[in-house]
Amino acid sequence: MRFGPPFALCLAAFIVRALPWRLVFDAGRVVFPDNDAYYHARRVFYTVVRFPEFLGFDPYLNFPHGGEPIWSPLFDFAVAVLGRFTVGADLPALERLLVWIPPALGAATAVLAWSLAKVHFGRGAAWLAGGLVAVLPAHFLYSRIGFLDHHAAVALVGAALLGAGMRWLAAGARPPAPPGPSRGLALASGVLVGAALLLWPGMILDVALFQAGCLALLVTRAQASDARRVALAGALAHAVAALLVAPFAWGREWQAWGSFTPVVLSSFQPAWLLAVAAFFAALALALRRFEGPVSPARRAALVLACGGTVLAAAALAAPDLESAWRDVWRWFAKEERFQVTVSESRPLLFYRPGRLDFGFAISELSLLFFVAWRLCRAPARPEAALLLGWTAVLFGASLVQLRFTNSLVVPFAILVGWSGPPLVRELVRRAGGGRRAARLAGCAGLLALLAPALASYATYLRSQWRWLEGRPPERTGREERRLQLLEVADWLRESTEPTSGWLDASVHPEYAVLSHWADGHVLEHVARRPTVVDNFGDDLGEENFALSEEYYLAEEPRASEILDRLGARYAIFEYRALESRRDVEPGAMLARLYFGDGSAGETAVAVQGTRARPVERAVLGVERHRLVFETAPKTGGRGRRPAFKVYEHVRGAELAGATEPGARVEARLEVETNRGRRFEFLATGRADSRGRFSLRFPYATRGSPTGLRSADQVELRSAGGVARVTVGERDVREGRRVEVPAFARAYSEARSPGDASR
Repeated sequence: MRFGPPFALCLAAFIVRALPWRLVFDAGRVVFPDNDAYYHARRVFYTVVRFPEFLGFDPYLNFPHGGEPIWSPLFDFAVAVLGRFTVGADLPALERLLVWIPPALGAATAVLAWSLAKVHFGRGAAWLAGGLVAVLPAHFLYSRIGFLDHHAAVALVGAALLGAGMRWLAAGARPPAPPGPSRGLALASGVLVGAALLLWPGMILDVALFQAGCLALLVTRAQASDARRVALAGALAHAVAALLVAPFAWGREWQAWGSFTPVVLSSFQPAWLLAVAAFFAALALALRRFEGPVSPARRAALVLACGGTVLAAAALAAPDLESAWRDVWRWFAKEERFQVTVSESRPLLFYRPGRLDFGFAISELSLLFFVAWRLCRAPARPEAALLLGWTAVLFGASLVQLRFTNSLVVPFAILVGWSGPPLVRELVRRAGGGRRAARLAGCAGLLALLAPALASYATYLRSQWRWLEGRPPERTGREERRLQLLEVADWLRESTEPTSGWLDASVHPEYAVLSHWADGHVLEHVARRPTVVDNFGDDLGEENFALSEEYYLAEEPRASEILDRLGARYAIFEYRALESRRDVEPGAMLARLYFGDGSAGETAVAVQGTRARPVERAVLGVERHRLVFETAPKTGGRGRRPAFKVYEHVRGAELAGATEPGARVEARLEVETNRGRRFEFLATGRADSRGRFSLRFPYATRGSPTGLRSADQVELRSAGGVARVTVGERDVREGRRVEVPAFARAYSEARSPGDASR
């Protein structure tokens, strides 16, 4: 029975995280629930195929420049090693394996929380802490099935680092007062610190908390020999961590962040670890002069002297130190434009006009969010004080960016496990009840407090019931949208010209796809096409990020100039109410191509907020954009517009001919999309004083892309009558000149799309 309780907890936590399995597998493919997971899958597959090569520079990012993924390498490489020696380079099988890694990490985190609470606070605290980690949505969100992301491992390593810090403090306080942490504990702590930073640079906060615990242990040692032993252990731990991190960080140069910043892996992390190691080593040397007890004032003076010396030396050796911490503040406080738009960067508490909105905090952390702090007792032991401080700091970080709630869950759960049961027992004792009454009251109170959080699982439970009835699962609008985006990605992979270098970073690809940045990772992995911008935002290049936003709001010819400059052959259009696109002018590409089909007309569409309305404005037909693919409308969306439209950027055939001087020329073509929707594309021009005209036309009547159908000929109308001309695919792609025959007075209807040839 020794392993029975942790195994049962592990199994329960795993089952909870597997509840959304139908949303992952039910579409006949693996559907990751988050777009970032697709790029993790890309990097993992790349290493599996080219083992042990790691995708450090990716030409499919920030096209045409390429870029370095800002994520640290440890998570993807470790997962790739697992994939390499299990399923190998079978991508569908690898994806089926990858979706189970987050639940496994989440279950391991629950067991670790159980173990830490049991060691320090007893069996009752262990079950409460482990159970809370198993069911609280704040941790489930990052460790549920399919959510392939390093943050599932971040919570696990963060919990291990918390455990190491508590072990340091407990070792120093345990009678008969051993001098401090052992060499083995110091080495293990150093490995954890290095692993934390190689997993996510944001774990600098966890590392700093661990360092604070080490320092607290040192300054509370009255005996010089004890303090010196702690200092030597701190120096060893941080030297080991620096050696682990340095090969992956030292000397790296980032376009957006430079070479010395805590925001990504750079020279900052090994330099910082070496500085801390030097600080502890200097303290150890200084303490050699003392024997026996050292007064608190003298200990504080030694810490300040050694710390000041190391800090001054670091400032001289690294003049960019101030700007490095400024980068941290910019990222943490969301002072950069891109971070404001990232969902993980939202605060845990939302402020709405006139009030704070606690709804999200309650759904993620339950009503314990409010009462946990009232349960806290004065920490009588140093490890309990570290736990309380660790929880408070991560709670403060979560108030700024909710991604930290993932790491907060473990110390929060242990804190509740430590403080809750004694308080319940005391309340029941005062009411005259016994131990059994205390247990019943505790269970009832806990269920009541957890109810709002547990309610979030109702959707997944209904999905299991629908599965038993043979019905498809319920999907949210966001989940339906992802399936439609995958449809776009599949079409791009299967129906467009392949690009080089998907699994060879030394080869430069031929062209890119432009879309909203949030969809980039899906296109890179599923469509296997480079992107101009992706989920890394402006961290890879501010120029591309700015140009991509400008493109959707630009008019011709500026829009085509942007695509030519970026090397983008396809542009994906979708309308969502985004802050940067709330007001869209009628002539903008987004209005012309998403709300219309780019055809000339006397009316256009203007967008204000979420409302699109027709306006009286004459617009010319687009010359270099042709619709090549569209999806079904969004489920529950207004109107019947496709959810996504894909346009190809072409040179456009030059239709040239002669008519009466100054006459208006109209070129019309009936087009049928891949979904059977029909529209007439109209381009207009005007003859010069000699009667010559020339206009660009983006559609071919022969050899069009798969799924696109058109009439056999383009019909041109002018004062001289009617003319018809055949336009080939190469004419459109290469911008060839196509001579229009003389206009005839006789008029006959153009053939319908139903008679068209592909």
